[in-house]
Amino acid sequence: TWQVWEQLISLSLRSAYPPSSVVLQSQYKLGTRAVGGAVKDLHVYPDAIVALNGTEDARKIIVDAKYKGHVERGSTAISNADVYEALAFARATGISEAILAYPRPIEGIPSARDEVGHAQEFSRVVADGVVVRAIELGVCGISRRNGLKRFSEALAGAL
Repeated sequence: TWQVWEQLISLSLRSAYPPSSVVLQSQYKLGTRAVGGAVKDLHVYPDAIVALNGTEDARKIIVDAKYKGHVERGSTAISNADVYEALAFARATGISEAILAYPRPIEGIPSARDEVGHAQEFSRVVADGVVVRAIELGVCGISRRNGLKRFSEALAGAL
């Protein structure tokens, strides 16, 4: 299911922004590692990088789709592992802002916050000049008329 969530985030970004503004799963060099006497490049692959106004000097944001996380841990904080991964992406890309996108869990009776089109930041970390924001996105009703469009707009609005 994590692959479906990642594809939904990618599709939604491509829907909300011009294709030239969204780079998906590209390789970025983070550093090198020594393996058996040989030095090899160490790469990272952020899910997406979005240029918000589509120009070369645009504000860019790393977007990382997170399927599991804060709810399963019973926490509303970003895990250290997710912070470290976002920092690695930031260092490799030179981008100082990252969004971690989680599906909003439905607990009991669905509320307006569970509905597609809802996006809310629930945690923020600032480390080494990098801002990492965690958002949750409502998905209940995504299969209804204009559901995907509402989801895409909510995600874009959260960036």
